[in-house]
Amino acid sequence: MDFALTPAQQQKRDEFREFIQQYVEPVADQIDRSRRMPLTVVRHAPKHGYLAPTVPTEYGGSGYDMLTFSMLAKEIAKASISLAIPFSIHTCLATDSILDAGCIGFARSTIGRNWLWLGHCHVGI
Repeated sequence: MDFALTPAQQQKRDEFREFIQQYVEPVADQIDRSRRMPLTVVRHAPKHGYLAPTVPTEYGGSGYDMLTFSMLAKEIAKASISLAIPFSIHTCLATDSILDAGCIGFARSTIGRNWLWLGHCHVGI
């Protein structure tokens, strides 16, 4: 069995690394000291599709599979574990719970239009 990343996965990993270098690494110490996610990260993550990575595209997410999400979480953790933990909770607990147990109308209206509010729940904005 071949466990090598596909070219598409390698491209996504490279995109994730660029995002982390540009937006997370410069504020990683600030994240650790303040225990808050800087607004620059919160504002740019959705633009790149990283705030709801496993949410299907029809609800406004990126539609990543768990391997792709795991690659993103790993890259974030390499720069800031303080950011990786709430990011993973946001994805695996909050958005996935809404998709798994919420009604379809709520998922469409909340996640599809403005799922940025989920970030406010745990970053203290």
